[in-house]
Amino acid sequence: MNKFNSVWDGLKGPEMDEINALIGPNLGMSPRKKAEPVPEEPEDPNRLLGRITKYNEARGFGFIQAEDDTEYFIHASAFAEGVEVWRGARVSFELSRNIQTGKTSAVNARFMR
Repeated sequence: MNKFNSVWDGLKGPEMDEINALIGPNLGMSPRKKAEPVPEEPEDPNRLLGRITKYNEARGFGFIQAEDDTEYFIHASAFAEGVEVWRGARVSFELSRNIQTGKTSAVNARFMR
């Protein structure tokens, strides 16, 4: 038995309930948010489906090839913060036209099965 187990073993009843209330029942293990299920098809019929064909993580952009073989630019900001993006991933997305350049790009991207 290591020295840490002896500390936890000595706490029972109300003392342990107080600790659980502060740090959760996993005794110091951080609670993890359950991952949302990944849908197979987009919920919104206005969303397009495609695959990421090129992506430069260092520069934060890449390209999606839609099911109709049209290629669209995508920026890292089109994904939820902290999401890892990889080539070959199937995504649903919306299109947005840049007013200054007139170019169309993918926005609000979500991973699909």
